Amino acid sequence: MSFILSILLAMFFALLMRGFAHNVGLAPGEQRKLLTAVMIVTVLMGVGFTYASWSHWQQKNHWVQTTGRMTSDSFVTFSCPHPNPDPQHQSNDDWDRVCPRVAIPRASYSYEVDGAQYEGNTVSLARNVLPSRDAGNAWVAQHKRGMEVTLFYDPDDPSQSALYNDGDPPLDLSKALFAFVFLACCAWLRRSLPTAP
Repeated sequence: MSFILSILLAMFFALLMRGFAHNVGLAPGEQRKLLTAVMIVTVLMGVGFTYASWSHWQQKNHWVQTTGRMTSDSFVTFSCPHPNPDPQHQSNDDWDRVCPRVAIPRASYSYEVDGAQYEGNTVSLARNVLPSRDAGNAWVAQHKRGMEVTLFYDPDDPSQSALYNDGDPPLDLSKALFAFVFLACCAWLRRSLPTAP
């Protein structure tokens, strides 16, 4: 479903951009330059999203599972995940009051690899948030000091670890698909522009 939505959104935004360029009175040559610039940026975005998806897939399939132990009680902070979008017209204090909070889990744990002891505090390789306060409280109850936990580490660098090896390749692939479909639409629109006599 997300892939279909990515394709439809890419086509919609490409046509929207073409309509905007036409309505503001840009000549075909200027429209061509605009589309070329947008295509360059889109290529960079597509490459970035593709690399992110590949990186998540690498971590998900390469990291090794082991067990460890919590070295302190876990806790959850409730904070705003986004900066103030309009600092000129809204103070940071006002934004802090209205910003929707997310639960961010914190943990410290230790584990052993080939006789060497390591410590870690990374909870997740993906978006490190919980959906609600209740979910945060339940997570804390399951991660108390001294409890055994399952975790993942990088066999090439055992000091790199996380409790959850849960990257989101489908989301990254959807973004990459959006970028490349948008790129194809822009290329088609650019090709359809009349050439200068």
